[in-house]
Amino acid sequence: MPARKLTTIPGDVTSAIQKIWQAGLGAVTMAQDEGGKMFDVLVSVGEQMEKEIRRSGLTPSAAVKRASAGAEDAWKKVQTAFDAQMTGVLHRLGVPTREEIARLTKRIEHLTSTIESLRARPAARGTGARKATARKATARKTTTRARR
Repeated sequence: MPARKLTTIPGDVTSAIQKIWQAGLGAVTMAQDEGGKMFDVLVSVGEQMEKEIRRSGLTPSAAVKRASAGAEDAWKKVQTAFDAQMTGVLHRLGVPTREEIARLTKRIEHLTSTIESLRARPAARGTGARKATARKATARKTTTRARR
């Protein structure tokens, strides 16, 4: 199978990059358009949360810790979903994972050491094997001459 040039980008990768770029542009545009509205909504939600914190008797720092723990969990879920999507795309493109490369590297190292040990064996036996082969060839020549 011929190796691909690194400068060649498959069509589905180009398409995926284009969509990511367009999504980023869309997010910036929406943030500009909806930024003021979103700020007002966030202030309103913040006011409600502040009232709930006062009712519950939590200190502001405890409430922040609770909220940040929830945000961390949500962020981890987003990261996991994104990683799964990227892994799927890379697999469809035939790009191996880090674990697959590590397994292949170990396998290559094992095969290399096996080949090196096999190369070393005939060298130790080489002179005896050559003599036996030479004797067989001489015996064949002698037999051939005797038949004539």
